[in-house]
Amino acid sequence: MPKTAENLFLKDCRHSQDWQLVYGNLVVRHHLRVWKYSNSVAVGNVHFEILSLGRQGHVVVEHESAEKLVFNMLTQAGKWNVTYDAIYLENSRAHPYNDGLATHIG
Repeated sequence: MPKTAENLFLKDCRHSQDWQLVYGNLVVRHHLRVWKYSNSVAVGNVHFEILSLGRQGHVVVEHESAEKLVFNMLTQAGKWNVTYDAIYLENSRAHPYNDGLATHIG
């Protein structure tokens, strides 16, 4: 399993996500985007966002509550082996907050 971000980058990061899920409504929501990396690996980004009329779109508020939500939902489903904060991606930031750790779903 890849341990750092350089092993997870897609060859073409400019393409639209392969799948996306939205939990919430148009104004306030958790948003999950997933890109297929290979036949056995997908890379995802999940974040909490709000609609900002001034910016004419959604603004990411933070990542960690959304990551915890996905972890809890998938763990409760019992279909996957889910490990919270299992991979260090070396991309932590203060705003919007992201601790730089990714949850592994196997």
